[in-house]
Amino acid sequence: MNTITIRPSAIYALLMVFPINLLALFFLGLAYRLLPASILISVFCSTIAFYRYWKIRKIVYTVDAEVLHIATGIFLRRTDSLELYRVKDYIITRNLLLQLLGLMNLTLLTTDLTNPVTILKGIPKSDLPDIIRERVQRARQNSKIVELN
Repeated sequence: MNTITIRPSAIYALLMVFPINLLALFFLGLAYRLLPASILISVFCSTIAFYRYWKIRKIVYTVDAEVLHIATGIFLRRTDSLELYRVKDYIITRNLLLQLLGLMNLTLLTTDLTNPVTILKGIPKSDLPDIIRERVQRARQNSKIVELN
């Protein structure tokens, strides 16, 4: 069984920092026209936007036969692991902008105590939900887990 590695799209990361970049441009225009000191605010906003972009792009989702690993962080990396047999349901969310860009958000509803809701944001539209469903079923069979409602 092969391991699937996926990360949020670069265009998704750009969309998430777009408002901050607009704010940086506003303060840059303000510095040019009225108040030269506001260029510092513009640089600060640009730095925050770059950091957030980088942080989103450093997220890595890895799905193997039994576990979903989510690695986050830039300087302090954290990896959360979710046993696939704990996945109860999933929701695919695609607003208009995500549809136009061929992206999706995948929400996994689980029985995990630390992360009952896990969201894979801004990933390319693919058959990943079907692959996860198959692997969840296989992990439940291998672990002899029976779902009770």
